[in-house]
Amino acid sequence: MPSSRGDVLIIEDSPDAAEIFAILVEREGFRPVVCGTAAAGMAAFAHARPVAVILDWTLPDRPGIDVCRNIRAQDQAVPIISQVDGTTKRASLEGWTQAPMTMFPSRFGAGLSVS
Repeated sequence: MPSSRGDVLIIEDSPDAAEIFAILVEREGFRPVVCGTAAAGMAAFAHARPVAVILDWTLPDRPGIDVCRNIRAQDQAVPIISQVDGTTKRASLEGWTQAPMTMFPSRFGAGLSVS
């Protein structure tokens, strides 16, 4: 079913987590575009031009921070939502991404960040 709200790119290597995110995104009227690797996600970003990105911070082929930097180099405005664990410090994330981040509590991990 085509969506009028746009595509949300989900870059997540866990099939279970990707499926949950896709269901939630679809319920909100967006079309999920799911990729399991950094390479596939970056290619999809260039093609799909999504309205938002849900990004796993630990991917099998490249760190999520590299994907975040690549996306930011192409688009300064698209929201990037990442799940981070308790060992990732907000200050470090902000320094790496060169963008402000907002941390939200998450029952999946230590928090969700939006840049």
